[in-house]
Amino acid sequence: MSSQESESDQPDFGERLDIVNLDSAENILWALGEIWSEPPRVVFEEADAKRQELTPHLLEALEKGNRDPHGCSPEESTLFCHALYLLAKWRETRALPEVLRWLSLPGENAFEIAGDVVAQDGGRILAAVCGGDLSGLKALAENETVDPALQGQGMVALEALVAWGELPLEVLKNYLIDLADTKLARAPLAAWMGVAVTSAELGLEEFAPAVRNAFKRGWIDPAFLEPAEYEKLLKGAVKGELGTLLERCPRIGDLVEETGWWACYDEPVVHTPKVGRNEQCPCGSGRKFKKCCWKG
Repeated sequence: MSSQESESDQPDFGERLDIVNLDSAENILWALGEIWSEPPRVVFEEADAKRQELTPHLLEALEKGNRDPHGCSPEESTLFCHALYLLAKWRETRALPEVLRWLSLPGENAFEIAGDVVAQDGGRILAAVCGGDLSGLKALAENETVDPALQGQGMVALEALVAWGELPLEVLKNYLIDLADTKLARAPLAAWMGVAVTSAELGLEEFAPAVRNAFKRGWIDPAFLEPAEYEKLLKGAVKGELGTLLERCPRIGDLVEETGWWACYDEPVVHTPKVGRNEQCPCGSGRKFKKCCWKG
């Protein structure tokens, strides 16, 4: 809304999108902070058209949310989430510091801002804005001071880059070897979970002895991954093919499809709530979150 417009000129919450004026970046930003009855395709299309003008404002929205997670209004949280997806779709590398900052927030702060987006798409968003710089992704994957669900997104991001053909599988394999052989302390660490899941999903049988040893010594918490589940993942992986990995980690694309799973489109909530580890996974598998999409 421009300074010349009165408050009555601003569209009301829930107003039909086909009569909302989206002729300015300011109005698009307002619309990106609202909850509509369905994913606002026309808003996303207008945002794409004004990408250059909107990018600084979306980066500012990320910085503001990270600066004060608990102080974010529902509208600011919604804008924060839309900014994540738009900047990821645009492969905006200037977003990398704030995305890493978001996924490294202490306690529940990352969930306070973005709810399920953390576990559902945090890794893919991170991969999309990293610009080939793996240092931040690896640092997050090894960061034992953050929530394991956040830490796991570093490994998910590396998997996504492999799936997209932007990181050779051999590079990821060498990193996993480095983690398992030298970097990980011989003690229970959430990073062992990442090594186990990633190596199993990629069908890397050469890691099986190290992972089985980690289970035997109690370095992998069976509350989040049981030995039988690891073996099932490893057995079900397609050896030498990345098609199934690409299905799990597609590039960030159509935002209607990317955000269509948000709970706000099924029930009147102001923003997506955090999913507890023992609650049903939001992906629809019917399994508990900790046994499905949670990558901690």
